[in-house]
Amino acid sequence: MGLLALLAACATAPPPTPPPPTPVPPPSAPGLTSLFVTAGRLNVREAPDPKAKILMKIRRGDQVMMASEENGWCKLQLPEGRIGYVMSKYVRREGLCPPNREMEILEEPPAVFGETSMGIVVLEARVDELGSIQTVRVVENTTKDPELAKLAEDDLRKMKFKPPVKNCRPTGFIYLYTRNF
Repeated sequence: MGLLALLAACATAPPPTPPPPTPVPPPSAPGLTSLFVTAGRLNVREAPDPKAKILMKIRRGDQVMMASEENGWCKLQLPEGRIGYVMSKYVRREGLCPPNREMEILEEPPAVFGETSMGIVVLEARVDELGSIQTVRVVENTTKDPELAKLAEDDLRKMKFKPPVKNCRPTGFIYLYTRNF
């Protein structure tokens, strides 16, 4: 194969594939702000008044478009061009809502190894929306020793939690802790 044949082969190679197009975000209506409902159910009213006629109900997680906010009320742009009002404390701006997540343990008590023939202590902790343990109760104590239950509670109270987030809000939860003795 001569130099001319090699040059002909290079000339017929297909051009490189162009990169895929960059996705374009959907247009948003000018002057409107996206909000998410944080209440379980929220009344959309005809006027910014808690006694005004209810136009419709919306649910937690629904997205709505706000035209303005004043005196604790959000003026919403509804379908078919209608206007409605909701109390602003029950909605959050897009981007300010943390994603849903499960509870995380940030700090655990040190592991204790040894014989475990005396029994177990099971504790129930009520943890608030900030991740702080509020109350602890003994669910089971097969050791029958209150001192061991106290030791297990001391270990449990050393734990640090990141609470779960559901529909934009951190929530309290119940944590079960088991310690073998």
